[in-house]
Amino acid sequence: MHARKIPLIAQSGLQRLALTGLLLSIFNTVNATEIRVALVTDREPYSFKKNNVDSGIEVDLIRAALKPFGHVIKPVIVPKARLSIVLKSEEADVSATIQGTDGDGLFFSEPYISFQNQVISKKKKNIAIVTLADIDKYSLIIWQGGWRNLGPLFEATYKPDPSGKFRPNYNEAHSQLNQSKMFWAERTDLIIVDKKIFEHFRKQLHNEFKTEEEVVFHDILKSQTSYQTAFRSKELRDQFNAGLRKIRSDGTYQAILDSYQ
Repeated sequence: MHARKIPLIAQSGLQRLALTGLLLSIFNTVNATEIRVALVTDREPYSFKKNNVDSGIEVDLIRAALKPFGHVIKPVIVPKARLSIVLKSEEADVSATIQGTDGDGLFFSEPYISFQNQVISKKKKNIAIVTLADIDKYSLIIWQGGWRNLGPLFEATYKPDPSGKFRPNYNEAHSQLNQSKMFWAERTDLIIVDKKIFEHFRKQLHNEFKTEEEVVFHDILKSQTSYQTAFRSKELRDQFNAGLRKIRSDGTYQAILDSYQ
């Protein structure tokens, strides 16, 4: 006797029912409340203030993922280096765009956002970048703690020495606005940054610098850098994961990305 096949449409309906059931079961474990979310600002179009309102892809994705559970987010702006610290000190309930594994009282979500990082130079400088080793010939500017985020080889090359000193050609910026300014002001040969962030600030800074200059994208990193969200509550983390799956499946996730094109 053969098992009856379930039509694809019915399967899709069953999947939606299962997801709805999961959302409802998790909803019952944590009361809806205001959630303090630690964010790094000045990272347009991902996280920034506009007309004194916190906006951006990161903000909208987190808000949408937690919305089914009635939670309202309250952004708490911190430097990137303090994302873990503010959780442990209970100054925030959630830290966005962070990497890690569960432990020490913190619970990490599924990856919720990815960055396509590029090594970028000005064409007029005729810089040839074929391997990671070539980067070391030039000065570079990267985001705060960037040496940790681009794979084991990059980390081994650019992590600080035991005294905390970086290699002479390696520089970090406290905001990605300043990172872009340093590149366009000729204070560094290379910028390593997500392409969407680069193009956003390129438009924003066109009155201050000659951002119409032709640039070269050296696509040698060959991978996206994915980030999670960290929580002090396992139940809230589970809610976020369920909400994230929902907005991916119903098109909300892609609609948020598209709204910042």
